[in-house]
Amino acid sequence: MKRKLIIAFAFVGVFSLLLLLLFYRKPVQLEEVILAKVADRDISVAEFIRRAEYTIRPRYCKGNYNVHKKIILNSLIAEKLLAIETERNDPDVIGDERVLNYLKGRKEQAMRQYMYYDVAVKKVKLDSSLVRRTFRLAGRRYRIKYFFVDDSAVGSLKKDIATGKASFDSLFQKYSTSKAMYKDSLFFYPFTQDPVAKYFYTTSVKKGEIVGPIKIDGGGSVVIMVEGWRERLAITDTDRLKRREDVQKWLTDIKAAQIYEGFVKDIMKGKSVHFNSEVFRRIGKLLMPVYFRMKRVEGELFLNATFGKNVEIGDTLLLHFKDKIADLRNEIFFNVDGKEWTVGDFEKELQKHPLVFRKKSISPQEFPEQFKLAVVDMIRDYYLTKEAYRRGYDRVNVVKRVEDMWRDAILAEYGIRKYLWGKGVGLPEKYEERYKIIETYINSYVDSLQKKYDSEISVNLDEFEKIKLTRIDMFVLQFNVPFPVVVPPFPEVTTDYRLDYGRKM
Repeated sequence: MKRKLIIAFAFVGVFSLLLLLLFYRKPVQLEEVILAKVADRDISVAEFIRRAEYTIRPRYCKGNYNVHKKIILNSLIAEKLLAIETERNDPDVIGDERVLNYLKGRKEQAMRQYMYYDVAVKKVKLDSSLVRRTFRLAGRRYRIKYFFVDDSAVGSLKKDIATGKASFDSLFQKYSTSKAMYKDSLFFYPFTQDPVAKYFYTTSVKKGEIVGPIKIDGGGSVVIMVEGWRERLAITDTDRLKRREDVQKWLTDIKAAQIYEGFVKDIMKGKSVHFNSEVFRRIGKLLMPVYFRMKRVEGELFLNATFGKNVEIGDTLLLHFKDKIADLRNEIFFNVDGKEWTVGDFEKELQKHPLVFRKKSISPQEFPEQFKLAVVDMIRDYYLTKEAYRRGYDRVNVVKRVEDMWRDAILAEYGIRKYLWGKGVGLPEKYEERYKIIETYINSYVDSLQKKYDSEISVNLDEFEKIKLTRIDMFVLQFNVPFPVVVPPFPEVTTDYRLDYGRKM
C-alpha cells in the first residue's frame, strides 16, 4: 500500500524474530541442547542455527554440505577460543564503558523479550473456533480499495456507514484526507500484527462490503471496500500443517500483545513524564538534522552490516549526538516518577537503549512529536527492565546466551585483528583477498588454539548430524527494538573442515 497499515503498540512493540527463535517454539525455554563445549563456554544448537542462518555466510561454507557444516562449527568454536585468549591476554578490551553498556543493552533487550514470553505468550489460550475460522480465511488474497480519514471525522463517518445507504465513492468524496483512492491486495502473513489483517482474517466479509473505519499507525483511520478475493487451498498434509502452525502463531501473537499491553500499563500506572520544554527543543534541534542525515545513509549502513561491519543506526546516531551536547549534560531534560533525568543521564541510557522511532518515515514537521514518543518508549523500557531484573530474568540461560554471544564476538574480533596487526596485515574487504589472509595466516593460528585447548573442547556429534541448513543468504533484522541486528557477523576465522581436535560429548 502507499501508506502502511501497521499497528503501533504504544506499550508493546513488535514481537521480534529473536523472540520467536529463542522462546516461542519451546514451552520450557530453559531447556537447551548443547552442541559444543569450549572451556567455560558452550554453543547451543539454536545458537549454531542462528549464527549460520541469520547472517551472510562466506562462499566457502554457504551450503548444507557436511563439509560446510563442519567449517561453520569450527568457526564458532574458533570464535570462542579467540574470545578466551583475548579475555586472558587483554582483559581491558571488555572493560571499556561503551562496550559494557552495549552488552548490557543487548542483555536487557533479551530480558524484556523473555518477560514478554513469560508474562504473555505462556498465558495465551486460543479459542478453537477462532483457529478454525482463521485457518479457513488464511488462504484468501483480498482485492481492496481504500482511503484514509482523520480521527475527527470518524464519528460522523460511522453514522453514515450504519445507515447502509452511503456508497463507498460518496464516503470517499466526503471524508477522504486526500484526493487519492488506493487499490491493493491483502494476504495473510504470520509475522505482522496489522490491524487491517486482524479484521480480515478473523472476520468473514462479503464482496462489496464496506469495512471500517479501522484505526491505524500514525493517527487516523482507514475505510476499505472488499472488491473480491482469490482462494488458495491448503491441499496437502504439509500445507495444512504449515497453515495451522502459522495461524496458531499469529493468533498467539495477537492475544499475547493484548495481555502484555495490560501488564505494561500496570507497570507504568501513576507515572508521567514532564519535559523541560527548552532543553527538549534544543536537543530536538540538535538531533533532527543528524536523524535525517542518518536516514539518507541508512542503506549504506545496512550494506556495511551485511558485509560484516555490524553497524547499527541507533548506535551511529548516538555517536553524532555525543559530540553536540557537551554544554547541556547537566541540564534537567525530564522528570518521571519523582526522578530527575539530566541530559547526561539520558545520554548514558542511550548507550544501552538507542532510540526507536515508531514511524519509519518522519517529516521534519513530525520530528519533535516522534522524538518525544521515542524518549517515552525508552523510559517505558527503563521501568520494564527494572521489573525484569526484579524477576531474575538476567539469570535465565537463554538471556545470558545472547549477552555471551555478543561479548565473545567482540572479543574474538579484537583478538584476530590484533594477531593480524602483529603480522603486519589487516583484514581486507574483498572476499578473495580476505580468503587469502584466512588461508595464509588465520588457519594456522586457529589450529594452534585447537591444540592448546584440545582437552577442554567437546562436540555433540549426534545433534550435529541432525542439523539442516539452507543455502539462502539472509541478513535478519528485528524491528521496533533498540538493537535490530539479530546475531553478530559470521566469524570468518577458518576454512578448515576437519574435526580433528577435542572429544565427543
